[in-house]
Amino acid sequence: MEKLRSKYSSEDSPFTVHRYGPANLTQTCAEALLREGELLLKQVFEDKWHNVELQAGSNVQNAANAKEGNFSLEQLQEFENTNLSDLFVGQSQSRGVKRPHSTEEVEDELRKFPRSDTGSLQRVIPQPHIQLSETFPNPDFTKTKAYNRAPPIFIAPHTVHSPDKFSRRAWIIPARGSLPWNAASSSMVLHPAGFQVLAINATESMIQWSHAALASFWKYLIQLKNLNTLGPLSLSFHPSKTSLLLKKEKSRAPSHAADVSVSISQSSLGAQSSTLSTRSLLRDSDYFKVYHDAQISMHVRSALDLFPFVEEQPVASQEGAEAKPIKCRPLKGARLVLVDERSNGLLIA
Repeated sequence: MEKLRSKYSSEDSPFTVHRYGPANLTQTCAEALLREGELLLKQVFEDKWHNVELQAGSNVQNAANAKEGNFSLEQLQEFENTNLSDLFVGQSQSRGVKRPHSTEEVEDELRKFPRSDTGSLQRVIPQPHIQLSETFPNPDFTKTKAYNRAPPIFIAPHTVHSPDKFSRRAWIIPARGSLPWNAASSSMVLHPAGFQVLAINATESMIQWSHAALASFWKYLIQLKNLNTLGPLSLSFHPSKTSLLLKKEKSRAPSHAADVSVSISQSSLGAQSSTLSTRSLLRDSDYFKVYHDAQISMHVRSALDLFPFVEEQPVASQEGAEAKPIKCRPLKGARLVLVDERSNGLLIA
């Protein structure tokens, strides 16, 4: 065994580096090894080591223990194998971090791909789900204008709007699902979890609701009933009867232009006008019904169109500004169905 000794300070003990070789190692080989070690030490520890001395002939048992780096194999901890995954943690985390989006970008993304709620709406609408008129006042036609946002679409065999003052009719407002009339608007409920932005207005093909908007609409209907300006109103909410899990709604383009006033052909809607098929298809949807005197149907439709709702904005801007409430008209621009006492479709407006 050969050793290299360096006195790096007068106060410290010599630092010993062991060099092992076979017992019959010749003096020439030993000196060559020492010279190689001296060169390596100078290159690696040039700024720390000084006055390297060459010594030979020391035994392992008599070698001086180094002041630093003194350990035995028994003191070493067991080596643990690794797949070096820790080296990539920081890199993967940095890749997963996306730049913060502005409020406008988040809202636009959520409007394009809203997440729908398929749970039961039984408890979303406050009970009771049937509100009967307790009085029979005469309607005041001057309080609300007749609905004229778009010409009505008549459902065969009907071609004109000729209400009987002694009959009752009802508007069907979908809360979720599709109504069994092709030109009517469908409806969806936004999932309450996460950031969901309610559409400001409805479209001809789709109405969007939130849980808060549905509860607010039911309260609005009760207020209309209690005002008595639209005559005797009765209300009902009908949760889906077939399943609590709805199928995905297929987006449908509007079947008619805004200026269409002709009746829909009997071949396309004649089969759907029967009471049995209509009630069967309505069971797949959640919907409201507003019963009223036939002579004031279009005035009631106008009151439904005016329903206001203020949606608390869930996303604040990145600059720290407070989120402002969004004023919505969930039924503005929607196409609702007017039915008779037997739920047969009369017109869409």
